[in-house]
Amino acid sequence: MKINSVLLRFQESKHKQVGDFYFYFRFFSMKIK
Repeated sequence: MKINSVLLRFQESKHKQVGDFYFYFRFFSMKIK
């Protein structure tokens, strides 16, 4: 049970990083255009 919660938290943080990266990518692509 404890391992599952840790895994879930790791997955959430990873998803957040991808979201932040996508946000910056869109921001820069808009600036270039």
